[in-house]
Amino acid sequence: MTVKIGQALTILLIACTLCIPVAATTTVSLEYYHMDRCPDCKLTDPLIADLEGAYDRILAIEWIYIETVEGWERWNAYEFLEVPAVVVDGAFKIPKEEITGENLRTAIEQSRAGAEPLENSPPINWDIPFAYSLGLFSGFSPCPMAILGFILVYVTGSGKGLRSSLLNSAVFGLGLVAAYIVMGCYFLFAGMSLGGFGPYLAVAAGLITILAGVNLLGLMRLPVSTDDYCPVNRCGSM
Repeated sequence: MTVKIGQALTILLIACTLCIPVAATTTVSLEYYHMDRCPDCKLTDPLIADLEGAYDRILAIEWIYIETVEGWERWNAYEFLEVPAVVVDGAFKIPKEEITGENLRTAIEQSRAGAEPLENSPPINWDIPFAYSLGLFSGFSPCPMAILGFILVYVTGSGKGLRSSLLNSAVFGLGLVAAYIVMGCYFLFAGMSLGGFGPYLAVAAGLITILAGVNLLGLMRLPVSTDDYCPVNRCGSM
Protein backbone atom coordinates (compact mmCIF):
# COMPACT_ATOMS: atom_id res chain seq x y z
CA MET A 1 0.00 0.00 0.00
CA THR A 2 2.85 2.32 0.89
CA VAL A 3 4.56 1.54 -2.43
CA LYS A 4 1.44 2.46 -4.40
CA ILE A 5 1.09 5.78 -2.54
CA GLY A 6 4.73 6.57 -3.25
CA GLN A 7 4.30 5.75 -6.94
CA ALA A 8 1.20 7.96 -7.14
CA LEU A 9 3.02 10.86 -5.49
CA THR A 10 5.97 10.41 -7.85
CA ILE A 11 3.71 10.46 -10.91
CA LEU A 12 1.91 13.53 -9.60
CA LEU A 13 5.21 15.33 -8.96
CA ILE A 14 6.47 14.53 -12.46
CA ALA A 15 3.21 15.77 -14.00
CA CYS A 16 3.39 19.05 -12.08
CA THR A 17 7.03 19.49 -13.09
CA LEU A 18 6.15 19.04 -16.75
CA CYS A 19 3.26 21.50 -16.54
CA ILE A 20 5.34 24.33 -15.05
CA PRO A 21 7.42 25.03 -18.20
CA VAL A 22 4.31 24.84 -20.35
CA ALA A 23 2.58 27.51 -18.29
CA ALA A 24 5.70 29.65 -18.13
CA THR A 25 6.38 29.55 -21.85
CA THR A 26 2.90 30.54 -23.01
CA THR A 27 3.43 32.42 -26.25
CA VAL A 28 2.20 36.00 -26.46
CA SER A 29 1.42 37.36 -29.92
CA LEU A 30 2.31 40.92 -30.90
CA GLU A 31 1.08 42.53 -34.12
CA TYR A 32 3.22 45.46 -35.22
CA TYR A 33 1.61 47.59 -37.93
CA HIS A 34 3.98 49.85 -39.84
CA MET A 35 4.85 51.04 -43.33
CA ASP A 36 7.85 52.06 -45.41
CA ARG A 37 9.01 55.69 -45.55
CA CYS A 38 7.37 56.35 -42.17
CA PRO A 39 9.54 58.50 -39.85
CA ASP A 40 7.65 57.42 -36.72
CA CYS A 41 7.97 53.76 -37.69
CA LYS A 42 11.75 54.12 -37.95
CA LEU A 43 11.77 55.31 -34.34
CA THR A 44 9.56 52.44 -33.18
CA ASP A 45 11.31 49.62 -35.08
CA PRO A 46 14.23 49.41 -32.57
CA LEU A 47 11.76 49.07 -29.65
CA ILE A 48 10.08 46.11 -31.33
CA ALA A 49 13.43 44.55 -32.18
CA ASP A 50 14.56 44.85 -28.54
CA LEU A 51 11.43 42.99 -27.42
CA GLU A 52 12.37 40.03 -29.61
CA GLY A 53 15.61 39.63 -27.66
CA ALA A 54 14.09 40.33 -24.26
CA TYR A 55 11.21 37.85 -24.64
CA ASP A 56 12.87 35.07 -26.60
CA ARG A 57 10.54 32.08 -27.20
CA ILE A 58 7.80 33.87 -25.29
CA LEU A 59 6.85 36.63 -27.71
CA ALA A 60 5.78 35.97 -31.30
CA ILE A 61 6.09 39.24 -33.22
CA GLU A 62 4.38 39.69 -36.57
CA TRP A 63 5.58 42.64 -38.65
CA ILE A 64 2.62 43.74 -40.75
CA TYR A 65 2.89 46.26 -43.58
CA ILE A 66 -0.31 48.20 -44.07
CA GLU A 67 0.52 48.89 -47.73
CA THR A 68 -0.82 45.42 -48.50
CA VAL A 69 -4.56 44.83 -48.72
CA GLU A 70 -4.54 42.22 -45.95
CA GLY A 71 -2.38 44.38 -43.69
CA TRP A 72 -4.57 47.43 -44.21
CA GLU A 73 -7.75 45.47 -43.47
CA ARG A 74 -6.31 44.05 -40.25
CA TRP A 75 -5.04 47.48 -39.18
CA ASN A 76 -8.38 49.10 -39.99
CA ALA A 77 -10.29 46.42 -38.06
CA TYR A 78 -8.70 47.70 -34.83
CA GLU A 79 -9.90 51.23 -35.71
CA PHE A 80 -6.44 52.75 -35.59
CA LEU A 81 -5.94 56.19 -37.13
CA GLU A 82 -2.17 56.24 -37.60
CA VAL A 83 0.91 54.07 -37.84
CA PRO A 84 2.84 52.66 -36.15
CA ALA A 85 0.43 50.71 -33.98
CA VAL A 86 0.75 47.62 -31.79
CA VAL A 87 -1.72 44.95 -30.68
CA VAL A 88 -0.75 42.43 -27.99
CA ASP A 89 -2.66 39.13 -27.99
CA GLY A 90 -5.45 40.71 -30.01
CA ALA A 91 -6.70 42.59 -26.94
CA PHE A 92 -4.20 45.23 -25.82
CA LYS A 93 -4.27 47.98 -28.44
CA ILE A 94 -1.45 50.54 -28.31
CA PRO A 95 -1.79 53.52 -30.72
CA LYS A 96 1.14 55.53 -32.05
CA GLU A 97 1.21 58.19 -29.35
CA GLU A 98 1.29 55.55 -26.57
CA ILE A 99 4.04 53.31 -27.95
CA THR A 100 6.88 53.28 -25.41
CA GLY A 101 9.11 50.54 -24.11
CA GLU A 102 7.37 50.64 -20.73
CA ASN A 103 3.86 50.42 -22.22
CA LEU A 104 4.85 47.53 -24.48
CA ARG A 105 6.35 45.53 -21.61
CA THR A 106 3.38 46.27 -19.39
CA ALA A 107 0.95 45.00 -22.02
CA ILE A 108 3.01 41.84 -22.54
CA GLU A 109 3.23 41.10 -18.81
CA GLN A 110 -0.48 41.73 -18.32
CA SER A 111 -1.27 39.40 -21.20
CA ARG A 112 0.95 36.67 -19.70
CA ALA A 113 -0.80 37.12 -16.36
CA GLY A 114 -4.20 36.75 -18.00
CA ALA A 115 -5.32 40.28 -17.16
CA GLU A 116 -8.01 41.99 -19.18
CA PRO A 117 -7.30 45.34 -20.90
CA LEU A 118 -8.88 48.42 -19.39
CA GLU A 119 -11.80 49.69 -21.39
CA ASN A 120 -11.10 53.29 -22.31
CA SER A 121 -13.64 55.55 -23.92
CA PRO A 122 -12.96 55.75 -27.67
CA PRO A 123 -11.41 59.03 -28.80
CA ILE A 124 -13.65 61.50 -30.58
CA ASN A 125 -12.95 61.53 -34.28
CA TRP A 126 -13.16 65.13 -35.45
CA ASP A 127 -11.98 64.39 -39.00
CA ILE A 128 -15.45 64.02 -40.54
CA PRO A 129 -17.06 67.15 -39.01
CA PHE A 130 -13.89 69.14 -39.75
CA ALA A 131 -13.87 68.00 -43.39
CA TYR A 132 -17.59 68.80 -43.69
CA SER A 133 -17.02 72.29 -42.25
CA LEU A 134 -14.21 72.96 -44.73
CA GLY A 135 -16.40 71.87 -47.62
CA LEU A 136 -19.29 73.98 -46.36
CA PHE A 137 -17.23 77.14 -45.99
CA SER A 138 -15.49 76.59 -49.34
CA GLY A 139 -18.91 76.97 -50.96
CA PHE A 140 -18.83 80.63 -49.94
CA SER A 141 -15.38 81.25 -51.39
CA PRO A 142 -14.92 83.74 -54.26
CA CYS A 143 -14.69 81.07 -56.96
CA PRO A 144 -18.19 79.59 -56.45
CA MET A 145 -19.58 83.07 -55.88
CA ALA A 146 -18.23 84.13 -59.28
CA ILE A 147 -20.48 81.61 -61.03
CA LEU A 148 -23.46 82.25 -58.76
CA GLY A 149 -25.03 84.57 -61.33
CA PHE A 150 -24.71 81.93 -64.04
CA ILE A 151 -26.32 79.35 -61.74
CA LEU A 152 -29.28 81.63 -60.97
CA VAL A 153 -29.83 82.47 -64.63
CA TYR A 154 -29.58 78.82 -65.67
CA VAL A 155 -31.91 77.54 -62.96
CA THR A 156 -34.56 80.21 -63.43
CA GLY A 157 -34.35 80.25 -67.23
CA SER A 158 -34.24 76.53 -67.96
CA GLY A 159 -36.95 75.50 -65.54
CA LYS A 160 -40.59 75.36 -66.61
CA GLY A 161 -41.83 75.57 -63.05
CA LEU A 162 -40.82 75.22 -59.43
CA ARG A 163 -40.34 71.46 -59.63
CA SER A 164 -38.25 71.68 -62.79
CA SER A 165 -36.09 74.47 -61.33
CA LEU A 166 -35.50 72.48 -58.15
CA LEU A 167 -34.58 69.41 -60.20
CA ASN A 168 -32.08 71.40 -62.27
CA SER A 169 -30.57 72.83 -59.08
CA ALA A 170 -30.26 69.36 -57.55
CA VAL A 171 -28.62 67.92 -60.68
CA PHE A 172 -26.19 70.83 -60.85
CA GLY A 173 -25.30 70.35 -57.16
CA LEU A 174 -24.79 66.60 -57.62
CA GLY A 175 -22.46 67.24 -60.53
CA LEU A 176 -20.43 69.67 -58.45
CA VAL A 177 -20.26 67.22 -55.55
CA ALA A 178 -19.22 64.38 -57.90
CA ALA A 179 -16.38 66.51 -59.26
CA TYR A 180 -15.10 67.24 -55.74
CA ILE A 181 -15.37 63.56 -54.78
CA VAL A 182 -13.33 62.49 -57.81
CA MET A 183 -10.64 65.09 -57.08
CA GLY A 184 -10.62 64.17 -53.39
CA CYS A 185 -10.16 60.46 -54.15
CA TYR A 186 -7.37 61.26 -56.59
CA PHE A 187 -5.45 63.32 -54.05
CA LEU A 188 -6.15 60.70 -51.36
CA PHE A 189 -4.57 57.89 -53.37
CA ALA A 190 -1.72 60.17 -54.42
CA GLY A 191 -1.04 61.00 -50.77
CA MET A 192 -1.15 57.33 -49.72
CA SER A 193 1.34 56.41 -52.43
CA LEU A 194 3.81 58.96 -51.04
CA GLY A 195 4.00 57.15 -47.71
CA GLY A 196 5.87 59.09 -45.03
CA PHE A 197 6.34 62.17 -47.23
CA GLY A 198 2.63 63.04 -47.05
CA PRO A 199 2.85 65.15 -43.86
CA TYR A 200 5.78 67.15 -45.24
CA LEU A 201 3.86 67.89 -48.44
CA ALA A 202 0.85 68.97 -46.37
CA VAL A 203 3.04 71.45 -44.47
CA ALA A 204 4.52 72.74 -47.74
CA ALA A 205 1.05 73.18 -49.26
CA GLY A 206 -0.09 75.05 -46.14
CA LEU A 207 2.88 77.43 -46.33
CA ILE A 208 2.23 78.11 -50.02
CA THR A 209 -1.43 78.84 -49.27
CA ILE A 210 -0.50 81.23 -46.46
CA LEU A 211 2.01 83.06 -48.65
CA ALA A 212 -0.55 83.37 -51.45
CA GLY A 213 -3.12 84.80 -49.03
CA VAL A 214 -0.64 87.30 -47.59
CA ASN A 215 0.28 88.35 -51.12
CA LEU A 216 -3.36 88.88 -52.09
CA LEU A 217 -3.89 91.01 -48.99
CA GLY A 218 -0.95 93.17 -50.01
CA LEU A 219 0.94 92.57 -46.78
CA MET A 220 3.91 91.11 -48.60
CA ARG A 221 5.08 91.13 -52.19
CA LEU A 222 6.27 87.85 -53.63
CA PRO A 223 9.13 87.82 -56.13
CA VAL A 224 6.81 86.17 -58.68
CA SER A 225 3.88 88.28 -59.87
CA THR A 226 1.20 87.82 -62.49
CA ASP A 227 1.46 91.48 -63.51
CA ASP A 228 4.33 90.61 -65.85
CA TYR A 229 2.17 88.13 -67.71
CA CYS A 230 -1.13 89.95 -67.61
CA PRO A 231 -0.97 93.71 -66.97
CA VAL A 232 -3.85 95.11 -64.95
CA ASN A 233 -4.99 97.53 -67.65
CA ARG A 234 -5.11 94.82 -70.31
CA CYS A 235 -6.60 92.10 -68.08
CA GLY A 236 -9.20 94.51 -66.84
CA SER A 237 -10.38 95.26 -70.38
CA MET A 238 -10.79 91.57 -71.23
